[in-house]
Order: sequence, then C-alpha cells, then structure tokens
Amino acid sequence: MAIELDLSQDNGERDAVAPGKAQAIFTKFNEYAHAKSGSHTAEFEIVAHDDKEQNGKTHVEFFSSKAGAAFRLKTLAIAVGLATAEECEKAKEEGRAVSMEFNDAIGRQLFITLSEEEYQGRKSVKIGPRAMYHLTDEKAKNHPRNVGMLKRSGVPLDKIPGPGSASSATSASPAAKSQTPPPPAPPADDLFKLS
Repeated sequence: MAIELDLSQDNGERDAVAPGKAQAIFTKFNEYAHAKSGSHTAEFEIVAHDDKEQNGKTHVEFFSSKAGAAFRLKTLAIAVGLATAEECEKAKEEGRAVSMEFNDAIGRQLFITLSEEEYQGRKSVKIGPRAMYHLTDEKAKNHPRNVGMLKRSGVPLDKIPGPGSASSATSASPAAKSQTPPPPAPPADDLFKLS
C-alpha cells in the first residue's frame, strides 16, 4: 500500500525538543548504539515542559562510553534510581567498577534540563552534563510537573519537592533506591494535566 507524504512543510530537520526544564520518562537505552564512537543513546518522552508545545516529544541523548564521561551515565543512573550517590562514591573510593543495567529503568521518570549547545557550527539541544535529577531531588523543585504521571511513578507525592510541597528532601540519594519501576504508562496524551 502506498503512502502519500505532504512534504510542503518539510524543512529537512526533525522536530527537536526546545531548551527548558522538563519532566520526562526514560523510554529507551541503546548500548553502544554508534559502533564508530562507542557511544550509547537514551530516549526520553517529555511529559511536562516549560513550553507546553514540547509535551509528547521525544528527546534523544548521546552518552560517551569513555571513562572521562562516566559521570553523565552515573548522573542518569542516580536520576532513574538505579544507584545512589553514596553507592557510587563508595565504589569510587574502593577503586571498583559499578555494573548498571539501564534497561531495568525503562519507564521510570526523572527531571531534566535541556540547553542549546553549538559544536563545530552546528546547534543542538542536549541535557546539561549534570542536569538529570531524581524525582526527590531538591534541585528540580522548580521543574514543571505532570501530576498525573507523578502519581504513577511509585514515589509518594509528598517526597517530591516543588512549589507548595511538604517535602523536606534535600537530595536524590535517600529515596533513589526506593523508587520502584512503575507499571507501563498509558499514552502521554491522556495524562497532560500540568500543575
């Protein structure tokens, strides 16, 4: 069956997520997705963004497998509850590697901050080097929220800092381990009730 494509509005660019603060669902992780560079890719579905027009879009982020960039994967692991900052610090002090299965965290939520970067004359939107936060991280208290999705996260709402929150959490670490994988989320379109 043939499909007709109206290309009159196609400018050759994908509809990337705009810079800003967001709540996202970690939806996919591809280990060594790029054979040449050895980098991994992760995909995030935006469920709340400073600009509501960004909701429902997918952001793809590249993670280097080089030792010097391991902190970004560590930041992601803490943000999705695969590890705590204390566990990572202890492993570092003991001089041992940490094994993490990122696909075990598919479906978990986190807060991210996207910013525009320019490299070799080309602009792109990326998650800041340390701009991935666990739902209980005080640093993300001003990120936009999708309460419908937060209720499905497995993290009690009173533990998620934010405007008007009763939470006294100060870091991602104490609750990071307690986040349980949520049941499969329904399509995000049904849940865009922002607070």
